Amino acid sequence: MTNTETAKMLMDLANVYGTTPDEIPLSAPLTTAHVNTKQAVIDLIKAVGGKFKKEPLYEGADTMLFRSARIPGFDIWVPRDKICRKIPARYECEPLFSAAEDAEIMEVAEAGK
Repeated sequence: MTNTETAKMLMDLANVYGTTPDEIPLSAPLTTAHVNTKQAVIDLIKAVGGKFKKEPLYEGADTMLFRSARIPGFDIWVPRDKICRKIPARYECEPLFSAAEDAEIMEVAEAGK
């Protein structure tokens, strides 16, 4: 599915949520972006803005999960070896952003509310 097709599907889904009465509670949809490079993760986080919680998909997993605090249900999955250096028996990850970049992303997210 292309990004354009996914965007249309999400707009259609937003219409369903927007037209369904609040008396009929719908849970938040789940959306996962699968990427294969560190730069793709960085670009997506900057595009979405806000904080992301970084954790392995599950204990010992080879996939790293970035969970958006700003958009519940939106996750980025990336192979761990693309963003971390494997050290015998564990992974060691460097921060994706400096403190200044993190603050800038948060400012943009807050301005967008």
